[in-house]
Amino acid sequence: MNSLPDDVRQQLNLLDSAEQNLAFILASLLIRFKVIDVQRDMLLTSALCPEEFAQANYPDVLDLQVAASILVLYALLEFHKIAEQTAKEAKNAGSEAGPEEKEVFLSLLVITVNLIRFGFLLDTAPEEKQSQITPEQIDNDIEAI
Repeated sequence: MNSLPDDVRQQLNLLDSAEQNLAFILASLLIRFKVIDVQRDMLLTSALCPEEFAQANYPDVLDLQVAASILVLYALLEFHKIAEQTAKEAKNAGSEAGPEEKEVFLSLLVITVNLIRFGFLLDTAPEEKQSQITPEQIDNDIEAI
């Protein structure tokens, strides 16, 4: 690796970082699959065997959703850092503000939207802990994916 030119090593580092961020997003997707699986099981058990249904026997889907959201937010912030670094390098190389600057702006928009959705998720916490799962919650969770 030390024999590689600096620009190649920097590009490899960016690729490694992007790969790591995608792993966080993949982990978040796996958690969300688990959330849907738990919700499906809860819904079927409560509908088909209400006498056997005990919500305490299931993991807290809100906690899983929060963990998944945090993983995505972390990855998005790291991708934003990469976009900022790329834009800075392009500017230092004398390029005009172009796609790199747009990427920085768009990544901020994506982060903002995810923070708003995260806030909505946290806002539903008291309701979700007090009630059984509803079809609307399932629809919202599927849309969140």
